Amino acid sequence: MLSRLSQIHRLDRHGRKPRQESETMSRSPTITMLALALVAAVGIICALITGFLSWVGGSNPANAALRGGAAFGGVATLGIGLLVALGIL
Repeated sequence: MLSRLSQIHRLDRHGRKPRQESETMSRSPTITMLALALVAAVGIICALITGFLSWVGGSNPANAALRGGAAFGGVATLGIGLLVALGIL
């Protein structure tokens, strides 16, 4: 009876055995690199759009580039924070 109870406690709420760490994708270097590349690509796209819209709005090119760089930094910070929260990094 005691062994049966110890086996029940090892199951999750759906009656399955919990996943082992090796079964998750959080430790795969390929997934990590692809996720970081996606964050960088989205950051660059946002930086280009922000810089262009700032330049069209009347800023000089130096200020537009600074605003684009700030947009990239913000997107990269949020993206890396999301990856850390998801357990990929």
